[in-house]
Amino acid sequence: MTAILYDIQEKMTKNTIREIIDSYRKKDVPTEVKDTFERWLVDTDAFEEKDAALKEIWETIDGSEGLDVLKEPMDVIAEAERKSRAVVGTTPRRRNALLWFTSTVAACMTIIAAIQFFTAPQAEVCLASSSASKGEFRLPDGSKVWLNKDSRLYYAKGFDGRKRKVRLEGEGYFDVAKDKNRPFIVESQDMDIEVLGTRFTLSAYEDEPVTVYLAQGSVRACIEGCDDVLLKPDQALTYNPANRALNRYDVVASDHVAWIGGKLEFTDRSLYDILQSLEHWYCVDITCEDPEAAKTMHLSMTVRQEPLTEILEALELLASVSYTFDEEGDVRISL
Repeated sequence: MTAILYDIQEKMTKNTIREIIDSYRKKDVPTEVKDTFERWLVDTDAFEEKDAALKEIWETIDGSEGLDVLKEPMDVIAEAERKSRAVVGTTPRRRNALLWFTSTVAACMTIIAAIQFFTAPQAEVCLASSSASKGEFRLPDGSKVWLNKDSRLYYAKGFDGRKRKVRLEGEGYFDVAKDKNRPFIVESQDMDIEVLGTRFTLSAYEDEPVTVYLAQGSVRACIEGCDDVLLKPDQALTYNPANRALNRYDVVASDHVAWIGGKLEFTDRSLYDILQSLEHWYCVDITCEDPEAAKTMHLSMTVRQEPLTEILEALELLASVSYTFDEEGDVRISL
C-alpha cells in the first residue's frame, strides 16, 4: 500500500485505481490511502486523466467475475459525497467538481459497490446514481439508459429470456435497441412500459406519480385493472397510484430529455413543473406556497450549469416570485 500511496501523490494510474478498487471490495483500505484517493476523486484538476483511467477499467470489468461487493453501496457514495462537499466547498468550483464526480460515481457504482447478488439463483444487477449524480449505462442487449439523480435500474444478470425486463426506481431515459423477438419492458411501481425499439423518459420516484414521456417510436403502458394505453411521440402519460388516476396529454418530449445532455429545457411549462425539475437538478427541496397558482403560470427557459441562485433570480423577474433559503439550504417560493 505504500507504493500505492506514492503513486497517488505523484500521478494516479489505471493500475493504481484498480488496486484501490480491489481494496475497497475487500474492505482493506488503509485510512491514509482512502483519504488521499477520495481527495483525488473530487479534485477539479486532471479531469481527462481520471475519466480515461476509470473508463478503461469500467469497460474491462466482466460482470460474470462474481465480485465480492459491499452490501450497502449507497453508504459508500453518501460518505464520498459528504467529503466532496467538505473539500470543494460551495463555490462554482464545487459545482464543476461534483459534475465530474457524480458522473464518475454513476459508473464506479458497479465497479466499487454495485449490487450484484451472485449467490442468488437469479442474480440481479443494479445500476445506480447517487443523490447528486447522473450516469449513462449500456445494457447487455445494446440498449442505453441514462439515470437521473438518485435512481436505480435493476435487471437479471445475463439479460436472458424471451423478454428484456428491467425495474426502475427514480428517473431514466431509455434508448432501446430494436429486437422484434424480445420486447423490452420497464417495470415501475404499478405501471409497466412495453416497447420494441424506442426512446422515452420514465419518471417513477417513490411517493410521486409515474410519468412516461415518449420521444420516438411507440410504447404501451400496462396497469393492472386498467385498459392498456398506447402513446405516440410527444405524448405523455401520468399515473397516480394513490387514486389510480390516468392522464394522457401532449408534451414537447425533448424538454424531458434535455437533462441527459447537461441542461434542462422548458417550453411553455408550468412554474410548478419547472420547480419540480429544479429540485432534481440541484438536489434541494423546493416548496411552493401556492402550488395551484404555480400550475397556471407558464414559462420557457433553459438551465445549464448556473448556480441555483441565478435561476431563482431569473424566476423573480420572469414570474414575479420571491424565494428564501432555510437553514438546511432548501428553498421556499412565494408568488
